[in-house]
Amino acid sequence: MKIDVVLGAQIGDEAKGKVVDWLASKKHYDAVCRFSGSINAGHTIHYNGNKYVLHLIPSAVLHRNTQLVIGNGCVIDLEVLVDEMESFKDFDLKERLYISELAHVILPIHKDEEISNGDDKRIGTTKRGVGPCYKNKTNRTGLRITDILYNPSSVIFEIIKSQVKNTSLNYSNSQLLDMMKSTFELFDKM
Repeated sequence: MKIDVVLGAQIGDEAKGKVVDWLASKKHYDAVCRFSGSINAGHTIHYNGNKYVLHLIPSAVLHRNTQLVIGNGCVIDLEVLVDEMESFKDFDLKERLYISELAHVILPIHKDEEISNGDDKRIGTTKRGVGPCYKNKTNRTGLRITDILYNPSSVIFEIIKSQVKNTSLNYSNSQLLDMMKSTFELFDKM
């Protein structure tokens, strides 16, 4: 089995996605995998006069015979993923997109935490919750895709509630329940 790897030497705008799309257009790949990263970056693909912006879905999405994998090193904003999937509804994503059950889910808590602790101004974050979600991932306290798939809502509620414990944020139980409900609704759209 032959494998090609595209890695960047730095975080940021290196055109990795464009390189992957270009490679996929030149030769057939069985799968294209995104193993880390999130929505703080993105890439644009132009195809048949249309402009597509990607943040999570691997850039070989336009190549219909290629399986697409979002790996466990990624943190996923379900709302962004659902929007991206909708923009590619004519490309058979339901049959081709695989998401690791160990990938973590960005919650509104993560976005609020990033703003409340000043990271958006102090280190220039994108205010999309990526850093706080990765913090929970490395602490092994975050919400994962597998939690949504296999745990009862009471367990998921406790996981979401635990995300607030080590922050200065205050949420009522009803706000946390609403957050859990919207997470389920987004997950059902995938």
